[in-house]
This record gives sequence, C-alpha cells and structure tokens, in this order.
Amino acid sequence: MKKIYIWKEDKCWVAEFIDDWEIFDLFGTFILPTPFTEKAPVELVIGELAAKNPECIIEVKQDR
Repeated sequence: MKKIYIWKEDKCWVAEFIDDWEIFDLFGTFILPTPFTEKAPVELVIGELAAKNPECIIEVKQDR
C-alpha cells in the first residue's frame, strides 16, 4: 500500500508521496505542497487527502 507523509512547512501543509513514481514522473519530485494553510486542522487535511488517495496510508511526520 502507498504511503503519504504530511507536515506543516512555510505556512502550508506539505505531502511526501513515498516511492510514488507516478507523482515523481508528473512533478519531478515526491514532495508537494497541499492546498491547505497551516491553519487547517490535521483531521481536515488527512480526510481530504484520504478521499482523493484511497489507496494510501496517510501519516503525520513529526520530525520535520
């Protein structure tokens, strides 16, 4: 199963798509900003990402 790590950075939530080569081929990176500001609650961010990526496990990365 695919995995997405999320964390807050530079006033927005950021997502790292772990070993997702489709994302890499499209954007040239595994790390992308999300459309959510840092004020968005984590539950909202996880819920929206999970709805759009049902095949992924989404985890908050604490060490960023």
